[in-house]
Amino acid sequence: MAETDFVSKIQYIRELEKLPELEIGILQKQAGSQDPELAAEAKDKLMHKWDLEPAKDSLNAPSIDINQQFESTYNADDRRVILHSIIGIQLTEGCNGSCPFCLFGQKEGVKAKFSFDSLKEFLNKRKNALPSGLTLYWNSDPFDYRDGEHSFVDVFNAWYDIKPDANTFISTALPKGSEENFIEFMVSAAKRFKTERKFSLRFSLTRGNIQRVEATMKLLDQKLSQSKMSLNARNKFYSANIETTNHIDSFDNLGAFINKHDDFVEFFTPACEDGVILKPLFPMAEAVMPTLPTVYEPSGQKTSL
Repeated sequence: MAETDFVSKIQYIRELEKLPELEIGILQKQAGSQDPELAAEAKDKLMHKWDLEPAKDSLNAPSIDINQQFESTYNADDRRVILHSIIGIQLTEGCNGSCPFCLFGQKEGVKAKFSFDSLKEFLNKRKNALPSGLTLYWNSDPFDYRDGEHSFVDVFNAWYDIKPDANTFISTALPKGSEENFIEFMVSAAKRFKTERKFSLRFSLTRGNIQRVEATMKLLDQKLSQSKMSLNARNKFYSANIETTNHIDSFDNLGAFINKHDDFVEFFTPACEDGVILKPLFPMAEAVMPTLPTVYEPSGQKTSL
């Protein structure tokens, strides 16, 4: 099967970094080997690059009822003000992205998430107040989201059923353990949108995830090819909806290294909206104003309750 332009691009970047290809199928077979040394080595590689520890999985994190929390925390006037300024709903608290430049300490996995049923009710109940460009993540990764049998694809589809004119931006590091959820999302989106640009997905590429991104995209491409989606159609679909941001070089001075620098010229941050974010844990509502990440504002945003 011929590789798509997007898969070839990811492969090229991975090879520039002199990183080996992540052969998931081979590693999974080796993990079941009768040779204890081979099995142990394969399991170690899978845990390091692919599998997620159960304790970090949002499946095992508490589910928060967004409606109950929103209405019990804020009075009617405050709720109106929040909904007037809302720009995003952060589906999970915590993250498995492990981006080396992250300033939010999201290294211990998902600690809480909004329940799917309450999210769907919240979106339906307040659909007239919510903007079509609502962000379905913030200091988290949308593909970390799992609640029972539901994953991010269910939240995304519920939102588009409510707001058919929505055009959602999604930024992901493709966290460990989310590969199947990502593939499910993309297969669903390919059926729903084909070459129409109704969402924009950006991969944040680092040395820690580029092998996983490449391996996952190859699995996705095989699945779409098996569904009789042509190479040309797949290229158009990826081109219309997926982009990459290379954080391998441009963000080296962020994260743990930012305290060594204070030169504004060294840093770049994408422009984001100012507004209110709702998230699972206290404080539920945060007013955020994105800034430039420096030693003075290392998170790249100002926040008030």
